Amino acid sequence: IWEDNNKKTNVSFIVSIISSVCLVIVIIVFSILIASLRNEARSSEYKNPGIILKGGNYSNGTTMSAGLVDPSDTIILVEPLPKKNPRLLTSSNNYVPVYTLKSLTLADGTYSYSDGTYAESCYEYSQSNYGAPDGVYWISYRDIAFKVYCDMQHGGYIVILKRVDEQQPFNLKWESYKNGFGVLYKSFYLGNDKIALLTQGNPRRLKLIASLSPNTVTAEWISFSIGGEDTKYSLNAYGDDVLHSTCPGDPLKTLNGMAFCTFDQDNDIHGTLNLAQYYQSPGWYNTDIVLNPFGTYGGSGWNGIKLPSDFKMGPESLTFFAMMIRQIVNIAMSLRIA
Repeated sequence: IWEDNNKKTNVSFIVSIISSVCLVIVIIVFSILIASLRNEARSSEYKNPGIILKGGNYSNGTTMSAGLVDPSDTIILVEPLPKKNPRLLTSSNNYVPVYTLKSLTLADGTYSYSDGTYAESCYEYSQSNYGAPDGVYWISYRDIAFKVYCDMQHGGYIVILKRVDEQQPFNLKWESYKNGFGVLYKSFYLGNDKIALLTQGNPRRLKLIASLSPNTVTAEWISFSIGGEDTKYSLNAYGDDVLHSTCPGDPLKTLNGMAFCTFDQDNDIHGTLNLAQYYQSPGWYNTDIVLNPFGTYGGSGWNGIKLPSDFKMGPESLTFFAMMIRQIVNIAMSLRIA
C-alpha cells in the first residue's frame, strides 16, 4: 500500500511538473505573440483611416500634416488614441505630439473649440485647426480658464505684453501688474500671476518683436519663465539660449534672476534709487535700466519704450512692442490627425 501511495505521489508530482512546464510554455508563446504584435505596431508605418505615415515630411490637405526632424526617421510607436494629445515615438527617440483636428467657434469675440472645450495653449489651437486666426481665445491651463491673445501668424504664441498706442497707461501699481490690465485687442499686460502659472516648472520659448517705422527687430529665447509672487516674479531667460535675433547681444542676460519692480515695490538692487519710480516704468531692473518695455508710449529717452542700443532702433520711443510665449517645441515635429 505504501509503495502504491508513493507511486501515486510520484505520478502526481510528475503531472504537476508537466503542468507547470506547459503553463510556462503557454506564457512564453503568449509573450512572443504579444511581442510580435507590438513589433508590428513598431513598424516603419502606422496606418490610421486614410493616413499613412513614413519617415520624412508630410502634408495631406485638411486632415494631417507632420514632419520629422531627421528625414530618415521612422515612426515606431503610437501612444493610445484618443488620449489627449498623444505622442508618436520615432526611431531616433524623438516624441512627436499628435493633435486631433477640431473646429472653432466664436462667441462674444472670443474663440474656443466648437465642442465647448478649451485648449491649453495658443499653440494647441494652431495645431488642431488649420488657418486659426489671430485673436482672443479661451485657454484652460492647470484647471484655470482665462482669456489670452493668440498670435497665430508667428506659430501659436500667447501674447503677454503688447504696446500699440498711448490709450493704456503702464506706470501702474504692483497689484495691477499682478492681475493684468488693458484690452487684449489693443495694449495690455497679461499679468504676472498668469505668466507665472504658464511658465513655472514649464519654461516657454519667448519671442520679442519691436518696431519703429520703418524698422522691425525680433529676438527669441528658448527658455523663459518667471517665479511666483513669493519670488517677486523673478525673471529667468537664459542668455546662452537666445535665438534668431536680428540684433547682436542679449538684452535679458543681466536681468536673469532679477525681481519685478513697480513704483510701490522697490525690488531692484540699486543702492539708493527705486528705478521703477525714477524711470516712471515698472519692470525688471538690475543696478540700472537695460530695456524698457513698460515705458511711456511716445516718451522721451529711457522714459519711453526702449531697447538697448544694440538693436539700433534710434533714440525715439518704439511704436510697437510685443512679448509672447509658446511651449518649447520643434515646429517641424508635429502631427495632426482628423
